Order: sequence, then C-alpha cells, then structure tokens
Amino acid sequence: MKILLNRRPIRNQPYGGGVQFINNFVDIATQAGHQVIHELEDNIDVIFIFNAHDDVNNVRAIDAVAYKMNNPKTKLAIRLNDCDKRKETNTVDVMYSVLSQYVDTSVFVSHWMKEYYLQNVNWNCLSNHVIVNGCNKSIFKPNKKLDNGKINIVCHHWSDNEMKNVGLNEFLDDFIATHQDFTFTYIGRTKSVLKNSRVIQPLFGEALGNELGKYDVYISNSYADPGPNHVCESISCGLPTYANVKGGGGAEFAGRDHQFSDFHELALILLRKDFRQNITTFPTWDKCIHQYLELMKLL
Repeated sequence: MKILLNRRPIRNQPYGGGVQFINNFVDIATQAGHQVIHELEDNIDVIFIFNAHDDVNNVRAIDAVAYKMNNPKTKLAIRLNDCDKRKETNTVDVMYSVLSQYVDTSVFVSHWMKEYYLQNVNWNCLSNHVIVNGCNKSIFKPNKKLDNGKINIVCHHWSDNEMKNVGLNEFLDDFIATHQDFTFTYIGRTKSVLKNSRVIQPLFGEALGNELGKYDVYISNSYADPGPNHVCESISCGLPTYANVKGGGGAEFAGRDHQFSDFHELALILLRKDFRQNITTFPTWDKCIHQYLELMKLL
C-alpha cells in the first residue's frame, strides 16, 4: 500500500508518545513492504490522519478530505488521541465530529477514548476500533532497584503541560518531606519548584527505560488522558502504577485496584505500602502497528 501519514518522524530527541508512534509506524510499515509518504501525490491507497490539527509542515485534514473527494478509491483512516475534555477547550470534539463524516475507519487509543466520542459527540463513522499504543519491551522492562532502604516514587513526562500532572509534583514533594522513608523523582520538564525531590531532565529510549525500572512505585495524575504512553512504560517496567480515577485512558490502563480519587486517598495508598503489579499488558510496537496495517488492508 501507498500510505500517506500526515505527520513526519522526529528522531533521536526526547518526545512524547505521539512521536514514538509516528517513528514506529514509518519503520514497521516500511519493513512490511509498504510505502509511507508525507505529501499528497498520485495513487495514494490510504491517507492516515494521525493528527487533525493544522500544521504548516504537514498535510491538513481538510486537504486530505478534498483529495479523497477527488479520488474515491483512496481510503481515509484516523487515529484519535485528543479531545476537549483533555485540554479544557471547545474546538477539538467538533473538529473530529465533522471529520468523522468522511473517514472510512477510526482508531481510538483506549476504550475510554472510544466511549467518550461515541457517547458525547455526534459521531458519524461506523467502523470504530481500539488499538492501544505499543511499548518497546526490550527497553521498558524491570531493572535492579535503588538500594537506599526507601520506597522510591517516580513519574515522568516529556511535556510540562500542567494537565499532565495536575499538582502531583508539589504534593509528593511535601509528602516525602514528612515521610522520610519515601523519595520522589521526576523525570522530564516541569514548571514545579521542588525542594525535596530529585528532578532529572527529559530522557528517552534506553536511557529512560533503564532509569524508570529502578524505582518502586509510579504515580500518574494526568486528567482525561486518552492513551498515555507514560503509564504503558511504567507498567511494562514492572512498577506498580497508580492513576487518578479521572485519568481517562490512564485510569483504564492502571486498573480499578490502582486508582485514587484525590491526594488524601493517594497518601493512604502509599502509607499502606502494599504495592502490587498491575494486570494490564501492552503490545509491542510491532504488534500495534500491524493491527493498523491490517485494518487498512481491509478498507
């Protein structure tokens, strides 16, 4: 197949899960014998809209729809990893609702994301699927723990968007000040001023996997997160991972036994020190991308 992916790869830099998906899609689809392009040209089999937001460096969704209208044999697929509830906006849901009139298949990155659109938005596409993001199991795996006699808490984000952690860094910074049998390390960009915690600049790839695997407990306080890679990575590293009950895909991935409703409940969970591994497992990137390719073949 000739597949137009409307976002380009970004290599060898610390970026979030979206760039990981793009890079793996290009590599795995190409290895499977498909041609992946990033600009409109003749004889495209599938246009894959990874992100419908306009970007001067990439093919816009409106141009993809216009191409399809003029080339009826071309199929249009879309991946949904964004919503207004996540960003506290009022434009994203409408944009994707309009686009759903034209796409041949829609892929949501979690069951939470699928239910959100099908229940809350005027959704027109009838071919709707869930494919959870992949994880590089050769990188994100258990590692030898820190030998400091303490319970070591960690979380990580590439972005410093405040919706990613919603006050968690400050809470944990205060928590470890009064509970000295715990430590807290934050990996990534943050606007928080932390007095008692360790901050490590953004890591990616093998360096991130090696570092994550050293800790004992992972916390995610992302709100309405469609399909967070940070939770996929922490669980794959063998870290008991707890997520806010309002965390969307993060709460789904963590599971009901690993959710908290507020920081008071989180403190009680930590102080019990009864940490158990989550039961969720994640596909390899190879399996994830091949699920997309199989859907495209059937269009």
